[in-house]
Amino acid sequence: MANQEVLIVDDDMVTRLILRKMFNAKEIVTHEAENGKQALDVLEKQSNISCVVLDLNMPVMDGYSFIEHLSTESLHEEVKIYIISGNPQTSFKAKMNDRNVDINRVIDYYQKPFTMTDLVERINIVVQQS
Repeated sequence: MANQEVLIVDDDMVTRLILRKMFNAKEIVTHEAENGKQALDVLEKQSNISCVVLDLNMPVMDGYSFIEHLSTESLHEEVKIYIISGNPQTSFKAKMNDRNVDINRVIDYYQKPFTMTDLVERINIVVQQS
């Protein structure tokens, strides 16, 4: 089986850098995107991505629209989504409900500030099991 990879989607370069270094220390290959549109392009080109770490508030295409696009197109159904956001989880669920989007693909929600090691460890376990 091919190695599973992680896509980090966040408009904050520092967040992407820190997460990339932490995942790479676990020998997990990472890809990066600054917004949801770039993330969709990366998913089309990279078939080994099993997890997406997704910020919600980004320019061009936000995380809400990214999830909505994946859901309506039934694209990449095997990809697990981990949200990182300053927004409360209740606000996220309400917005997704208003858009009539199923959020079952969202595995976990980390409200900023959060401990990045917890996120990386959780995804490391999932990637190792894939």
